[in-house]
Amino acid sequence: MVPLDMELMTDRDRFMIAFAVEQGVDFVGISFVESAAHVDLVRDACGPSGPAIVAKIENAAGLSNMVEVIEAADAIMIDRGDLSVETRLETVAIEQKRILAQAIDQGKPVIVATEMLHSMIDNPSPTKAEIADITNAVLDGASATMLSGETAAGSFPLKAVKMMRAVTNAAENYLWDSGYITPKTSLMASEHSIPSAMRHAISSIISETYITKIVAITISGYAARVVASARPKQPVIAITNDPRTASGENQTGESVWIGRFPPCVC
Repeated sequence: MVPLDMELMTDRDRFMIAFAVEQGVDFVGISFVESAAHVDLVRDACGPSGPAIVAKIENAAGLSNMVEVIEAADAIMIDRGDLSVETRLETVAIEQKRILAQAIDQGKPVIVATEMLHSMIDNPSPTKAEIADITNAVLDGASATMLSGETAAGSFPLKAVKMMRAVTNAAENYLWDSGYITPKTSLMASEHSIPSAMRHAISSIISETYITKIVAITISGYAARVVASARPKQPVIAITNDPRTASGENQTGESVWIGRFPPCVC
């Protein structure tokens, strides 16, 4: 890795961020994030009520500062293509597991991307290795899996989406039915923050009582996200009086945040 002395944000970046905010987008993604300062810079440009920040961890610096990057961002994307080039091909799966574990520990959603169904660009069926890759990503705690070339330039885009949906559904059903996911009920001394305390309380309650659904009343969506970050088996229903919150959450609730129904506006 050769560090480059380049500014983190160009004038064009600022223009595009301003345009995205004006259009009311829900997420802004940042490539090759190397530190929390990079995330903070983009967040400042987005403004106090701007979109959520998705940080892509895809180089050695991002891995070295993984804890602070995850803490600063709203969600994480693991781009395995660039990560394999920037680090080592043989360690990509290990780094993916490390990032997922740290994000889960901080209650942040993670999108796993790149070549998940690469063979379906040219073939109507995936390889068994691709099925195992997707399944293991879900079992490790991925909040979402992503297609790119398969749908952008592939010959079987619809089949690829249906296959991805089928595999992730099977893996998630196994998680819930087998009890593979156990809500985190311990609170470490280093985790004495309000979100951590909320996750701890939620995990304790749902593990000791019979609950079929969880209702979160929220304005900004924050409360619903904290509840969902506890990864309860029960569906989380978000109720809000803010149409923008409902619209944004509805677009991302089932694909990024585990355990939620789309919110209701009341």
